This record gives sequence, C-alpha cells and structure tokens, in this order.
Amino acid sequence: MLRIRSLPSLSLAALSLAVWFGWVSPANAVLATWQPGPIPEDFAAIRNRWETGHMAVAALKLIGFMPTVLAIAPRTRPLPEASRSR
Repeated sequence: MLRIRSLPSLSLAALSLAVWFGWVSPANAVLATWQPGPIPEDFAAIRNRWETGHMAVAALKLIGFMPTVLAIAPRTRPLPEASRSR
C-alpha cells in the first residue's frame, strides 16, 4: 500500500530530474564556457533560464514531497461512540 501511495512522489522526482537536464543543464554548459572579464551580452537570458529552471525543479520536488508525507503519516480514525460520551 505504501508503494502505491508513493508513486506520485517518484513520478515528480523523475520529472524534476528531466526538467533539470532539459532546462538547467544547458544553461550550466553555457556558463562553464564563460571567461572572467566583461559580462557577456546574453548574460540576462542565461541567468534567467538558470534561475527559473532551479525554481521549477524546487517546486516539483516540494510538490512531490507532499505525497510522501501523506503516505507515511498515520491515518486518524474517529473515536468510538463510547469514548465520546465521557
């Protein structure tokens, strides 16, 4: 049962990894080629891609963490009628 409940978390973790490779990794590759000196002309575009990619990955991981918590959290049950009358 725990495995079924944690499938959304696994799916979102895989999606966050795919987003990282598709969105952040290309920006990292461009950043790795820059040399110290004047700021490149495409600095703002590359920085925005890098930042928004990290925000998207973080959001996916946060949303994916929620089903994990719900999967391991104990379920609450209503009290029996005899306990309520006391």
